[in-house]
Amino acid sequence: MDCDKAYLDELVELHKRLMMLREGHILQQIVNLIEETGHFHITNTTFDFDLCSLDRSTVRKLQSYLETSGLS
Repeated sequence: MDCDKAYLDELVELHKRLMMLREGHILQQIVNLIEETGHFHITNTTFDFDLCSLDRSTVRKLQSYLETSGLS
């Protein structure tokens, strides 16, 4: 995967927006999408995933979910 600076900047911004997200239905959509990739880890209290391990189409879907939540 090529991670140029512009793409990394996008991922950092996406991370910030994900951390602010409180809407349960959007969070569930995101969890469902990440589960499909298999790139995640679950603890007792968290659902962890690495944005850098996701393909760009998955990242675009995440961004579109956030746009519909009004956090873009």
